[in-house]
Amino acid sequence: MSIDLKDRVLVITGGGTGIGAATAIAAASAGMRVCLCGRRAEPLRKIVEQIHSNGGQAMFLELDVTEPGSEARLLDAAQDQLGTPWAVFANAGRGLSRTGHETTPDEMSAIFEVNFFATHRLFSEATRRMIAHGQGGHLLACASCLSRFAIPNHAAYAATKASQDMLCQAVRLEVEPHGIHVSSVHPITTTTEFFDTAARHSGMD
Repeated sequence: MSIDLKDRVLVITGGGTGIGAATAIAAASAGMRVCLCGRRAEPLRKIVEQIHSNGGQAMFLELDVTEPGSEARLLDAAQDQLGTPWAVFANAGRGLSRTGHETTPDEMSAIFEVNFFATHRLFSEATRRMIAHGQGGHLLACASCLSRFAIPNHAAYAATKASQDMLCQAVRLEVEPHGIHVSSVHPITTTTEFFDTAARHSGMD
């Protein structure tokens, strides 16, 4: 089944680099209106400028998805400038290279906050709005191949992604009656700055 994406609004967290940026460019080329967010304005601005130069519609908002209420501010900004969000892509992520027994409680909390709890908050806020709007929608999350199998030194990361994937599976059953779709993607290693950032979090830089 094909879906006409023209003029539908897509919101992407972690949209300035890597998978988020590539998704934004592809979605805009398909005619979607794209709202990006992230903690650094400059890479977000570059992606938005690239989309604009190709005739697309896009905006960005500098914010941290771990901040309370950030999901509402993000969706409000998209609504005000682009129209009612039809889809959200929870793409912001954090990595950590550490054995499970050496991962501190603070490190475990930090990675779950970005990878799981921020996804849950965005999904919950977007779902309430989609149900109220009555036009369906799409919730997407960037999980990982490590949600399906384990490798050494990535216990915390794999746990967050498995949790994120199961959230998607459960929410899919709950929102289907409202015409809302739920998808999770499970990429393998990609050439992005994610691994450099994960190395810094792991004290490996």
